[in-house]
Amino acid sequence: MSSRSARAATGSSSCGESEGKQVALWMIRGGQYDEKFDRAFGTGHAILGWGRISDISHATDRSEIYKILAQAYPDDSGRTWSNWTGQLWSFLHEILRDDLICMPHKKNRTFIVGRWTGEGYRHRLDFPVGCQHTAPVDWLCEFRMAEVSNELKKQLGRQGTVIKIKHETLQAEVKDLLSLPISKVRPAWITEAPEGVLEGERRTREQAFLSRDYRVVAEAWSANLSRYRVGTCEICKFEADDRGMFDVHHLDPIAQGRRITKVSDLLVLCPRCHRRAHRKPGPIPYSLEELRAWNLVAD
Repeated sequence: MSSRSARAATGSSSCGESEGKQVALWMIRGGQYDEKFDRAFGTGHAILGWGRISDISHATDRSEIYKILAQAYPDDSGRTWSNWTGQLWSFLHEILRDDLICMPHKKNRTFIVGRWTGEGYRHRLDFPVGCQHTAPVDWLCEFRMAEVSNELKKQLGRQGTVIKIKHETLQAEVKDLLSLPISKVRPAWITEAPEGVLEGERRTREQAFLSRDYRVVAEAWSANLSRYRVGTCEICKFEADDRGMFDVHHLDPIAQGRRITKVSDLLVLCPRCHRRAHRKPGPIPYSLEELRAWNLVAD
């Protein structure tokens, strides 16, 4: 049984109406590129972005949220601010205890379902910027998109971050999914496989690659040793004598095309911080300042 399925085994056995209350169905997206999905599931939260705004728990009406958004995102339009205001207001005040939450994962073609705990909105300063608007969710199960109706797929693919799915038939469909035996609930990436598979066959393939000049990489490593006397990650300050414990990171990705690379364009990073640098959605990695801010929060 997967870790995601195991949560269902320990959760409540019924996901229908509780104490006569009509349970609503919501879709909360895990980021434009699913970048918040793993953190949301792993920590038991629904997580929103809007990283330029701080704690909004004090907002008593929509107009307050609208003003906050207008100040934080001056380049966007009033229509956009109104749309975002409605989504944040729903997250703060309209999603109720025991409401069902679906969070799709576009790349994996799956979605997880959980129950809103009713503990309410929290601004989590211990989470990275862009992941600090949260609310606890008891995530229960994960399902393949291929297992559900076309209408539910359509609703889970709608634009927006917080959306109420008002179709009663779809609410009933999700509740029926949650009533399945645990043995039938499994992540989409687990597929039936034969007892043994053939591996290790030598094959050839043609592959294009980007040219690199390792002389400047060697200079960056030497500069790091001169500065710290021992190999040191520029972000978390991890130290090691072994050069193989470090990567040299291009602040301007080499995939962006031809350029003149100087030592000042490179950073010596440990593999953990290097991987974090490239977790930013889009082609440009996190800047040195963003990485250092993330490291302070992570510590």
